[in-house]
Amino acid sequence: MDEGAAQSVDGVIAERSEDWKKALDRVVPCCVVLKVTQTRAFDTEGAGSAYATGFIVDKERGLILTNRHVVTPDPIHDFAFLRFDPSKLQFMEVGEVPLAPEAATVGLDIRVVGNDSGEKVSILAGVLARLDRDAPAYGRKGYNDFNTFYLQAASGTKGGSSGSPVIDIQGRAVGLNAGGKNKAASAYYLPLERIVRALKLIQASKDPSGDPAVWPAPVIPRGDLQTTFVFKGFDEVRRLGLGEDTERRVRKSKIMLKPEAHGLQSTGMLVVESVVPGSPGDGVLEAGDVLVEINGQVVTHFLLLEELLDNAAQDLMAGESGKVHLLLERGGKPQTSLYLSYRSALQIHAEVVITNLHTVTPNCFLELAGGAVHALSYQQARNNRAVVGQVYVAEPGYMLGRANVPKCAIITALNGRPTPDLATFATVLRTLPHGNGLVVYTGERVGLVLVDRNTVAVGPCDVNLSFGAHPAEISGRVRFLHPLHNFALVSYDPAALPPEARAKVRAAELLPNPPLKRSDPVRLVGLTKHLRVMQRTSTVTNATAALTIPSAEVPRFRAVHEEVIKLDQDFGATFSGCLTDNRGRVRGLWCSYSEQVEKEEREWCAGLHTAVFQPWVSVLANLLSQDVAAPPPTVSVLDAELEAVLLSKAAQFGLPAEWVSRLDQLDPERRQVLRVRSCVAQSHASKVLRSGDMLLAMEGRPVTCFLDVERLIAETAAAAGASGRGLSASTGSTAPGAVQENGGGAAAEGCFPDDAADGRPAKRARTESSPEASLAAAYAPIVPRQGRPSMHLTIYRSGCVQDVEVVLGQEDGMGTGRLVHWCGAQLQAPHRGVRELGFLPEGAAGVYISRWHHGSPAHRYGLYALHWIQQVNGVDTPDLDSFLAAVADCDDGQFVRLKVCHLETTQPKVLTLKTDLQYWPTWELRLDPHTCTWQRVQHSPFPFKPARLTSI
Repeated sequence: MDEGAAQSVDGVIAERSEDWKKALDRVVPCCVVLKVTQTRAFDTEGAGSAYATGFIVDKERGLILTNRHVVTPDPIHDFAFLRFDPSKLQFMEVGEVPLAPEAATVGLDIRVVGNDSGEKVSILAGVLARLDRDAPAYGRKGYNDFNTFYLQAASGTKGGSSGSPVIDIQGRAVGLNAGGKNKAASAYYLPLERIVRALKLIQASKDPSGDPAVWPAPVIPRGDLQTTFVFKGFDEVRRLGLGEDTERRVRKSKIMLKPEAHGLQSTGMLVVESVVPGSPGDGVLEAGDVLVEINGQVVTHFLLLEELLDNAAQDLMAGESGKVHLLLERGGKPQTSLYLSYRSALQIHAEVVITNLHTVTPNCFLELAGGAVHALSYQQARNNRAVVGQVYVAEPGYMLGRANVPKCAIITALNGRPTPDLATFATVLRTLPHGNGLVVYTGERVGLVLVDRNTVAVGPCDVNLSFGAHPAEISGRVRFLHPLHNFALVSYDPAALPPEARAKVRAAELLPNPPLKRSDPVRLVGLTKHLRVMQRTSTVTNATAALTIPSAEVPRFRAVHEEVIKLDQDFGATFSGCLTDNRGRVRGLWCSYSEQVEKEEREWCAGLHTAVFQPWVSVLANLLSQDVAAPPPTVSVLDAELEAVLLSKAAQFGLPAEWVSRLDQLDPERRQVLRVRSCVAQSHASKVLRSGDMLLAMEGRPVTCFLDVERLIAETAAAAGASGRGLSASTGSTAPGAVQENGGGAAAEGCFPDDAADGRPAKRARTESSPEASLAAAYAPIVPRQGRPSMHLTIYRSGCVQDVEVVLGQEDGMGTGRLVHWCGAQLQAPHRGVRELGFLPEGAAGVYISRWHHGSPAHRYGLYALHWIQQVNGVDTPDLDSFLAAVADCDDGQFVRLKVCHLETTQPKVLTLKTDLQYWPTWELRLDPHTCTWQRVQHSPFPFKPARLTSI
């Protein structure tokens, strides 16, 4: 190449680069970043929040073009329009991107301008390779475009670029970015012809000089045969049954998409791929039919097909018939001409009423128990080959999920009654009533069922009881959740059982004493999922195995201070039940436990001694048998988590030999000392005790196991209640030990010695009160006074033995009693599982976020779980009441400034959140402690009525 030619090429390249720069300078200010929040699962899209791109196509009216899969307006194609008020823009001027569908040609240099992968501005280059690619398929259950061609290029667009303009060197949009392949650079763009039509109709419905807040609903006729067509070349359609004469006539016709456009010769025809059942085309069109004409005009392109069907929809909306005349050819027997093979064609003439697509697009949904159902859309009817308008499950939620109804299911009947549409489903739903343990108590008024807390984890839950003694199922009510141990008590109404079942159902006999010990034979008895009794014989290998369950990634209940029973056989993680002796007396509950191991759940089973739960069964049964309803008992606890350390290891840490010898003599089986592992945040124990302290004695009485600790706490709480020192309705956390004679064997079974005169521990002697007596005394109706009972502890710390006094903590027997829902965040006082981690923020620490919902303002603005809300618009929120007062005056759509603190980082930060009272009103669940029932309290208007609608 000579020097002059090289300079000429360089000049052309520089000129084109300058032209691209000018085009991009005009287009980039017209692009917008969209952060879209879908508040509920609807049709093909789930609830959630995501980034996308849009661009301004009418700056005077404030119209933005983006994808349908971002905001879901067009019934079929992947485009949508959003509106903004141009008068509210400040400090900037915007332009608009002209739409030029006719400029799209193979080989055209393009740029994709948008928000690629969450970045602010991303510009990707490419060359249009195809104008007639099939619409991309994204999956069977999601959104898929059809009955259109797509443009294709290798621009490598990614997530966040949906809705980006595909521009030429003149700054005109020639396509709308829609999707791409993850494992390739291919990207797919929607052609703009039908978008231009919709835009013109919207513009015609709104005068830009009028009130920007008033928008009449635009009328955009959209017609369809509820039939999917695909484009096939002539070789293929010939084999499907196209006649020779018909092919000759079609080849001579031109594709006249616009009056001013030059006709193009077709290279193939449209073939029926599928027909939606129950549609106007059902029974008329079949898969494989070749479309020849509509209303006497040859149709070989999707654009002409849609233009004719949309015109028929416009006639239908005007009160006319809305019918179209179809000419199709259907294949028959093979025939051979001189050069080509044909099948004898059957010509079909049909007159079909088109479907107005707006009538088969759902515009409302029914929300029930956290789920959402609505009419089956054309999109999902096509995916499922089902009739449009049936009841479609966009999100099952709690109620449908419990019935094992999956997402994307179609409900055809409810309670034996057909539900062909949403209105019928809602009518039938109004007529429905709302609403593996061990029976441990039966009475005239109430029955009690014992279950582990891996099965019944929280108070606000739905409990159904199925009985092994008789085929009956009734509802239950959570009555007690032990804050430390893995058991809960559920009540039921015996009157709800059939008479035959009441006669068969009996309470199990509980035998806490003597506690199980190594080598004792037991029977593991339980029910299978088919309610059949199954039992296994086994032997106890360890009756005093101390558990240490680590905290989960998201704080929750975990058993602490728990000694469990291990057996010589592994019965799996799903077989729970009870441990009995040969006479059927219950010696322990075979519980299911759960822990996180490397962020994965691991479940296993172990036995819980009867002495742990038997006193609580007695106390609760006594309370519920009275005429006046009483709240569940509270539990007095030491607000510190203890762990067992072998005496040999404790001696290495410096524990005096005298104490090593004493504790070894008192408990020759365990040979351990208890050490403080952590303290509950902001408790009195956290101010007195330190991690690593060794607990030697309580109230002057040596302790060697969790049984000792809890028994002494129960006695202290009972004494405080009897003397009026503590609160009424306060009970101690029971210890699973029985009253035994003194001696070496009894030392392992939870009895407690009196101190000898010289201060040395004496042999263990019989105690004066049983666990039931301690609890009953503690729950006696004493006039409440300020303060809580305290205990004198003897500890070993930093080389010396010292005495400290610790005030006992009190935990409610039902756990959390209030749940507030605000903007999609679930708020509550921090439960014990959170406080056990040892951190609460200074000042306001009573509004803790335990979970959030997809598609909510909390999701969109980052108000996630494990945060505390400390301030609302500068106002402190130390508790739920102050928080509700602070947000009471926040209107719908108002931005709220929040000061929050995260559990993991412990650092405060400030964020803003825009309220949405229409989809996320403020309400709460509140526990009635006397009946243990939950009531919903509405704090914001429901249903919410917005002042005016501003969307188009």
